[in-house]
Amino acid sequence: MLGQVLLGLGLGLALAAAGWLLGGAEGSGPAASAPARALALAGAALLGGLALVEGVVRRWGR
Repeated sequence: MLGQVLLGLGLGLALAAAGWLLGGAEGSGPAASAPARALALAGAALLGGLALVEGVVRRWGR
């Protein structure tokens, strides 16, 4: 279960970093848009939360 959470967080953070860098390319670097960064971090949290829920359901669903 912990592995799934870490995998979800890792993937979420990788996507967040990509979104942050790509969003920053439109302006003046990665710090260009606070809403874009907030959205990327929310996506990372969502993916990590989904991995956690999946792990709990798999563990207790047996």
